[in-house]
Amino acid sequence: MRHQASVIALILLAAAAVVVWAPSASARPGFYEVVLEGGASLPQGDLGDSFDQPAGFDADTGYEVGFRFRSRWPNGWAVAPAFHYVHFGKNTGWLDETTSFEGACSIFDYGVDFQYFFPARRNQPQFYV
Repeated sequence: MRHQASVIALILLAAAAVVVWAPSASARPGFYEVVLEGGASLPQGDLGDSFDQPAGFDADTGYEVGFRFRSRWPNGWAVAPAFHYVHFGKNTGWLDETTSFEGACSIFDYGVDFQYFFPARRNQPQFYV
């Protein structure tokens, strides 16, 4: 229960930070932006497979938080080094009548994104790839 409360608090803090520090859609190219990101993470593959499977981990839904430091250029291109922390939900159970187990998985994900921002009118949404 304490883990769920900390996850909810972390998600609310990330959402508040995004609202307060989010750059406007009309941010001028050539400037730097710090983008805060967060969301739910759903395990797939071996992490999501049942514990009864040979490589299954049976992890539950967790959370993901991260940030990117984006530099935008006047020609519409941007480069953004990014870092994310992903924590999947714990897997708990019993090996036999007296022995319980608990397992968890976390991932540190980092990289560099290259993005292109399509032209947009002032105060209008700006799409990017």
